[in-house]
Amino acid sequence: MICMKKTVSIILAACLALLHTPLALAEESDVIKVEVNAAKTSPFGAFEGWGTSLCWWAEAYGDLPEEERKVLSKAYFDLEEGLGLNFVRFNIGGGDDPTHTHLGTEGQAVPGWLNADGTYNKEADMNQLNFLLDAIEYGANIVECFSNSPPYTMTLSGCTAGGEDPNVNNIAPERFGEFAQYLARVVSILKNDYGVQVDTLEPMNEPNTNYWRAGGTQEGCHISPEDQSALILECAAALKAAGLDDVSVAASDETNTSNFLSYISKLTPQAVEALGRFNVHTYATENMEQLRDEIAKTGKKLFMSESDYNATAGVNAEYMGPALWFSQKITDDLRGLWANAWTIWQVAGVAFEGRESVGGYWHISQYNRETKELEKFKKYYAYGQFSKFIRQGDYLIDTDCPNILAAHNKESGKIALVVTNATAGDVDYSINLSSLGAVGNTAQAWRTSETQNIEMIAPVELNGKTLHVSVPQSTITTYVINPQQPQPLNGINISAGAGERSVFTGDTLQMTIQTEPENYAGEFIWSLCDENGNPTERASVDGNGLVLFSEDGNFIIKAALKTDASICDTYSVSAVGSGSIVNLICDCGGLAMAQRLNMDSTITQYSNTAYSAAKWKLEKKSGGWRIINLQSGKNLADENGLCVSGSEFLWTLGEKNGSFSLSKGDRYVDLYNWNTSEGAQIDMYSFTGSTNQYWSFRIAPQESAVEPIESLEPKLLTGELFYTAPWNSDVRGEMAFDKNFDTFFDTSDGSGGYIGLDLGEAPDPVTMVRYAPRFWYFSRMVGGVFQGAHEIDGEWTDLAVITHTPLNSVWSSLSFNNPQSFRFVRYKTPIEGYCNISEIEFYSAPYSITAEYDGALKVTIENRSQKLGAIAALCYGDGSVSLHELYAPECESVSATITPNEGHESAHIYVITHDAVAYRAYIKL
Repeated sequence: MICMKKTVSIILAACLALLHTPLALAEESDVIKVEVNAAKTSPFGAFEGWGTSLCWWAEAYGDLPEEERKVLSKAYFDLEEGLGLNFVRFNIGGGDDPTHTHLGTEGQAVPGWLNADGTYNKEADMNQLNFLLDAIEYGANIVECFSNSPPYTMTLSGCTAGGEDPNVNNIAPERFGEFAQYLARVVSILKNDYGVQVDTLEPMNEPNTNYWRAGGTQEGCHISPEDQSALILECAAALKAAGLDDVSVAASDETNTSNFLSYISKLTPQAVEALGRFNVHTYATENMEQLRDEIAKTGKKLFMSESDYNATAGVNAEYMGPALWFSQKITDDLRGLWANAWTIWQVAGVAFEGRESVGGYWHISQYNRETKELEKFKKYYAYGQFSKFIRQGDYLIDTDCPNILAAHNKESGKIALVVTNATAGDVDYSINLSSLGAVGNTAQAWRTSETQNIEMIAPVELNGKTLHVSVPQSTITTYVINPQQPQPLNGINISAGAGERSVFTGDTLQMTIQTEPENYAGEFIWSLCDENGNPTERASVDGNGLVLFSEDGNFIIKAALKTDASICDTYSVSAVGSGSIVNLICDCGGLAMAQRLNMDSTITQYSNTAYSAAKWKLEKKSGGWRIINLQSGKNLADENGLCVSGSEFLWTLGEKNGSFSLSKGDRYVDLYNWNTSEGAQIDMYSFTGSTNQYWSFRIAPQESAVEPIESLEPKLLTGELFYTAPWNSDVRGEMAFDKNFDTFFDTSDGSGGYIGLDLGEAPDPVTMVRYAPRFWYFSRMVGGVFQGAHEIDGEWTDLAVITHTPLNSVWSSLSFNNPQSFRFVRYKTPIEGYCNISEIEFYSAPYSITAEYDGALKVTIENRSQKLGAIAALCYGDGSVSLHELYAPECESVSATITPNEGHESAHIYVITHDAVAYRAYIKL
């Protein structure tokens, strides 16, 4: 069944009774005429969002109980309940000399990550991390790490507040590489240990100033313009060496636009090339246009990465004074710079009396620990007048009025106008929108004033393509116009996700057709044909555009305006039903669910949807849906973590706004920590309703590449358990083998404890191990070692060392480079690790087989134990076969290349060993 999407705003419907005719203006001469010029827009592309730094407020409040902390997080990062900020700047602290006491007490003492012995404390800055993870949970999707100062041990003064002479560098250039490695290591920890996708690294903050003096109240470091290029290149190299190719460097966060313009020419071409974008602060704004033009020449993006002040505007504006200044500040910055983002220094301050003064203040809110109340200043609502309505993907466009910021969404046609009136009287505007094409009939409006906080007011009718409004004194008003009718020259825009996406309703899979504008669905004449354009009886369409399918298949939807049937558009769609081969695409990031291409059954996400690992077959069964992986032929299952299983497993599918959830009982398929990168873990979690728990079907592409299907499964090794004395009877060794992430082993021997298995006589070779940490004690496993021995009191051989912090409630794995047949295997704790481990499993796999196809077929056998002979066969559709023999000596790998016979379009691959058909695949020749 195809359902036409008809979304009607409840708020808008409630306000229709208030709709009034174009504003009657008393005197034409009093009206300010405004031209909106859509052709003049940002040279940096689409707007990317609104942001905040996390220091210092996150340091000050990050230790709040979770329930209190979430109140703040929602207020800043959630779009429905708060501001919807989506850009977060995480401060990598230098960490001052612990004997120093001069840093401020409102969060300025940001912890460093580097210990005195050169190791890293991955839990050093949990206060800031708590808010970073909250921000991502509520929708933040751009993360930047920035530094105010290197660790004090790298500085010349031994102080992270600055140098003895604030006019010279406080770090020697020969230590730039060491500093860059420190920053890259912290970024790597955030990514690998906490699942945070960092986009940019900014290694300096307001570097070419004389603000940063030893003994000051905040971290800072002078870096001269002549030396900034070297630091940029060192950071780029450090990120690459750490495998962080998806993280770019940003620079240079100078304190004002004029300062940055004076020194940007001193950056070398190599440094500019290495940058992902430029950052600038706007504490002064001279020469904004010149700076904008210089940066545009480089082809890089531009973020306004920090600003705020304790200033006011307006005449007798009272508490609106700071809000009016703030609103005009945002307007001026973005009109002058056309930046891709605008960022407040920090959204919150530590509460104290007088902060709400009409004389102005830094921050937009304050939290009182005693009363547990978040006080939102009028500046908070001023920020929301922008952040809630001008969103990521919109384009800033020009107006000839300095008090109006305009944005346009090229796909939806939405227009947003933020009007600031800091004058002593009402201002009448006549805003010409002719340059924008279709603009619709009505503007919705929201206002902040002395008595209103982003309050929806009566909508305003347009007069053709002109918006007439009267804006009261001391107010900020946002007008949002969504097109109400299509342009005749462009016909009708019918969107079905490229004809490949479908959702779930009840017991039926369906395509969703969305008309733009959405509320036009009832005024279309709908018809439906088969793929050849002929009317079909396999489906019917009612007057509201509801299309009912009697069977699956490919169809063409036609829509014509009832008022003008010549304005018509068509769209090809495919109804996806039971038995279809589909990809499962996560709403968070758009990658496909896949069985990982190795011998475990881990479920991850993958971009290449042509592989069978990412293809799933749907089967409607009594009681739910069966989801079968084409690579393994096994079912998607929730058995001690999301995996594939040979047993039948039925899922419940639940609809939500064009997507669906997959659940079993009270657990839902969940993309871990919103990680949008290749290979990110997919597992099970309780329901949160976030985008990382919603999916869409997409018709799977035709097979066109080698598709590995490895039937050889690793063998789980079992034996008699042995371990050092537990801390108490509630944390016994058996709990590390009970397939339950909520239980764990804890030994009383904190630095010498171990847990292992006696595998008995003639054991299989040990080739890999899977493990998971005690919940929230993951750092205690770093440095732990897996060992093997022939005698329990004999010499132990190190097989692998844990070098990265494992994730909670998720399997991590290590393969052993020297597989041997040990009778005894064990995990030995690092110093003060107390052998904390939730789960452990040892495996043996005698060999693995992979294949690559690029005109010829390359088959590789990685042999881990006994001598191995195999036959690789290409089987063609006419029954002919190409054969190749392979022989792999013990503990060696061999490869063979097979050139397919000519005249065939496809073939199946089989690799046959002495004990099994170990590998099969399909290739398109």
